[in-house]
Amino acid sequence: MTTESDKYEQFIAKLINDISSTHRDIDFLCSGAKCRLIGVSGQKHQIDVAFIDRSFTPPKLVLIECKLKNKPKYRVGPEVVKTLEFNGSDLIQNPEYPNECLLIICSTNDFTSGAQRLSYALKIKLERVHNAINYTFRYENIVLAGLGTTGHFEDDATCIVRHVDGTED
Repeated sequence: MTTESDKYEQFIAKLINDISSTHRDIDFLCSGAKCRLIGVSGQKHQIDVAFIDRSFTPPKLVLIECKLKNKPKYRVGPEVVKTLEFNGSDLIQNPEYPNECLLIICSTNDFTSGAQRLSYALKIKLERVHNAINYTFRYENIVLAGLGTTGHFEDDATCIVRHVDGTED
């Protein structure tokens, strides 16, 4: 794993921590290279970001696979979808985890048509999350976004930020 990939996984994990402040009942399990969950098969699965969302009835094990692709020509293929589907099905059979899961693949690049077709059939969410400056991330009814700009303001600039919980700044 590269340092860049590790930072991307940390960024996605931070977004999940931000989501937990929106009144979703989230138990963060782990993230990064040391995040290994054991399935019913006894196999340890390396998961990039894992948490239990108890806001669902029944609760769901949420697994996120992060793919940092440095070149636009390298798209996420169906093999990533297949691996995540297998890992999820093995993990939810382990009584330590909820018996339902939500699977998400986050990538800085596009997905192949095969990955899109397979993820649609398997109900795996695909999220294109660029980087820590300009991004959008959707989780259920929550959208997190970041926008970086450069510029110089001579006048007073103001804006209203409307949060998911209905408050405004």
